[in-house]
Amino acid sequence: MKVTIVIPTRERAETLGSTLQTCLGQDYQPLEILVSDNFSQDHTKKVVESFSDRRIRYLNTGKRMSMSGNWEFALSHVKEGFVTFVGDDDGLLPDSINNGMEIIKKFSLGALSWKKVEYTWPSYPISGLKNLLVIPQLNYLLRFSSEKAIRDCSSFFLWYNYCPCVYNSLVDFSILEKIRNKTGIFFHSVIPDVYSGFAISSELKSYFYSMRPFSINGASGQSNGTSFRTYFKNKDDVNNPTVQFMKENDLPLHQKMPVLVPGSVTSSVLEPLLQANDHCFGGTLKINFPMAIRRIFMEISPLDPIIYQEAVRQLKLVFGPTSFGSYVKKCEKRFQNHPCSDSPIIIEQCNAFEKILDVSNNSVKNVYEASLFANAELPRYSIPRTIQNYSRFSLLLFSLGPKIAKKIPSKIQGLFSLILKKWPI
Repeated sequence: MKVTIVIPTRERAETLGSTLQTCLGQDYQPLEILVSDNFSQDHTKKVVESFSDRRIRYLNTGKRMSMSGNWEFALSHVKEGFVTFVGDDDGLLPDSINNGMEIIKKFSLGALSWKKVEYTWPSYPISGLKNLLVIPQLNYLLRFSSEKAIRDCSSFFLWYNYCPCVYNSLVDFSILEKIRNKTGIFFHSVIPDVYSGFAISSELKSYFYSMRPFSINGASGQSNGTSFRTYFKNKDDVNNPTVQFMKENDLPLHQKMPVLVPGSVTSSVLEPLLQANDHCFGGTLKINFPMAIRRIFMEISPLDPIIYQEAVRQLKLVFGPTSFGSYVKKCEKRFQNHPCSDSPIIIEQCNAFEKILDVSNNSVKNVYEASLFANAELPRYSIPRTIQNYSRFSLLLFSLGPKIAKKIPSKIQGLFSLILKKWPI
């Protein structure tokens, strides 16, 4: 069964080479690596050609497109098999395609998602966080009901990356094609990776999520996520990735979230969630706006006061005329002097059983070397024996270890899940 690795790229020649190395290290057959170059003006094409590998197919958009436009362009060149997207400063762990496809074939899955290794490049702009690796140590599978996953993402209890996003999943292309045929294009949001997880969930009854990672998320100095935290202060810097991203965007933001709040990841989850609700779920999702607003305040309250004030101003413009305007004022009062206090329960990262390593002194200079180092720190791979059905309780408890979770009677799990469902806003 063919696997296509899609690498959308733009002006990232300095990181793309090591990303390609992680992909070319896969020995799965048949494999295609599709590099979709968004009209880069640096030496991106030369970097790709330097590998001289027949598995690589280089595409160029011929003109500068939005991020979502480039992703859509790349997807239009995929015809069959399974697909995963890899960022141009990210990478795959050794033998991850073989391991992932082995699980897919064994359990006849339409999608397999996984937790990532996290890596900060030497170019990461925050000095105390450079050259770090966060390596998950667990090896078990969660079986997600898509209905439950999207319900809990809509309530902002479950973080979006537990959905089958193309950035951390192998997905049957026929599912993507089915969605595209229904909605005209596949990517209807300016945040294509987040949107994909929600959209794919609309066509799957269930999928598996591996707590053992198969890929590595690289945060470099050119990462959109990195630059977005300080976008407002640097909005006149034409070289800032987020400035370029916003300038090139040609998709309208959702009318209920017409801004991406500076410094807030949650606002970049809420917007594609609203788009997916319209395009894939027929408006049936119950989106918890108060929880989203609180999450945004948790993210912006520790930031630079200038960024914080601008973010609050935008929130008031968006939600002030709605029934949630009073809640914005309530959160502003609560979080202004007490950053990140009064945190709601939310499953975002399972922090237990992770190694956090400073690799500054280990000759790790790029995502390829980081992938090799991280792989050596992981337990030897085998198809997990432990498969747990997802519930709010199971994921909370599994963050402490699957052996503990297995000992809790199902009735108690169900009761606890009910309590969490009613958790006060």
